[in-house]
Amino acid sequence: LEKYERPYPWNLVPDEIQMAIGALSVLFIAAPTLALIFFTTSSGWFLFNFFYFHNPVGKKILDKVHGVIVAMSKFAAHYVLLDTRDHVYLPWITWGLLASPTLFYWAYQRYSTYGFEASTFLLYHVM
Repeated sequence: LEKYERPYPWNLVPDEIQMAIGALSVLFIAAPTLALIFFTTSSGWFLFNFFYFHNPVGKKILDKVHGVIVAMSKFAAHYVLLDTRDHVYLPWITWGLLASPTLFYWAYQRYSTYGFEASTFLLYHVM
């Protein structure tokens, strides 16, 4: 194998050091990201379990909301989908089409009004 010459700034540092810097960068990016994913997922499941299994009123409300969503998606599936059995995907598709632009617009408005904020930064990167 031929060794190609690298451009100026990168030819000053050996490959091993570049590999170590890359590994450290990935470590410092991956660890907080995995912790954030774990925290949000586990807190969501804890909230769901509390509202659904330990709170009879919450269970009734969540069952009603789920029933309405299923009924609406079954109704819309007759007009939108070729196979109506795929109606379970319609709420998630609708959520993705509406939530992302709405959150992006909200983050843009906050940035335009208040300047840089940590909440805007995190919201933008969650999208």
